[in-house]
Amino acid sequence: EVPYDYPRPTGLTAGLNQYGGLVNGAGVVHVVDSDIEPMYLDNWFMGLQRSLWQDVVVQADYIGSRGRNAYRKWDVNRFNADLFDNRLDRILPGFAAINYTDSSDLSWFHGATFSARTLKRDLSFGGAYTIGRSTDYSSTFSATQRPDAFGPPDQEKGRSDFDVPQKMSLWSIWTVPGPSSGVAKAILSGWNAMGVLIAQSGSPFTVFCQGRAFAPVRDGAGTIVGNSGCDYNAHGLQYDRPNVPMFGSSLSGLSNDDFLRGIFAVSDFPTPAPGVGGTLGRNTYRGPRYFNVDFALSRSIKIPALGQSSEVQVRLEMFNVFNTTNLLPPQS
Repeated sequence: EVPYDYPRPTGLTAGLNQYGGLVNGAGVVHVVDSDIEPMYLDNWFMGLQRSLWQDVVVQADYIGSRGRNAYRKWDVNRFNADLFDNRLDRILPGFAAINYTDSSDLSWFHGATFSARTLKRDLSFGGAYTIGRSTDYSSTFSATQRPDAFGPPDQEKGRSDFDVPQKMSLWSIWTVPGPSSGVAKAILSGWNAMGVLIAQSGSPFTVFCQGRAFAPVRDGAGTIVGNSGCDYNAHGLQYDRPNVPMFGSSLSGLSNDDFLRGIFAVSDFPTPAPGVGGTLGRNTYRGPRYFNVDFALSRSIKIPALGQSSEVQVRLEMFNVFNTTNLLPPQS
């Protein structure tokens, strides 16, 4: 029955085809591997700490982890060169995406931190330097970028989306000296100056093509000899990666100005042959670095009239003291 007596659309045939899909249209299906394994994570840690002098402590830590059987989902109802006949057939007609979930994702992390700190009555400061590497097959459950639905599981192996190979942080708290008596003491004594500095590498990103469907270029005989679109392997989805450019799959020594001017041109990346995925890997390039300094000046003033332990804190805070521009990673 058609609800509210709306007329049934003409030209549509109800029912299912021989594959169990719709005769008219295409439905999205979600399936889960019947032999899916439970996900688990192993972690290990080792640290050394030593007091060098009365107020100075140094520390070195190593941490490692590995993830196994992590869950990920992707569309398996597609095949390379599907659009060569100008029609999207898919493996099973009558279905749109068949989103398949299994437990094939893997991840690794290895990192080390070296730190030092001193705690004194009037001056405390410390710092830490971290170096590490995080690798996985997919940093999200349903990543958009899996060019070959039936390629090897490690085709997406690369730096994790959140990988930061180097990070340095410094902090300090200083009790500012002031007058010892009189009105000047009441105004100028008891102030604390605090500062925090963070500097770190940029996050990785992937170069892919988006926004243009498969657009075949044909010769006089009608043979496909090129593609001016983004769906390089002609399987109905975009987010395909191009081939590795002449300058390779990594760049170093880039400044913020380089990113603002543009570090790539579309012409830098060769287009794969029609029906074939590109050779460029996932998360091979790295975005802009991050640098920030915050500063605060504070003082606690006792207010006996409000109670024996009552006090009011006066605080002046400055964020991003040097007005540093921190850019996000490039998109697509």
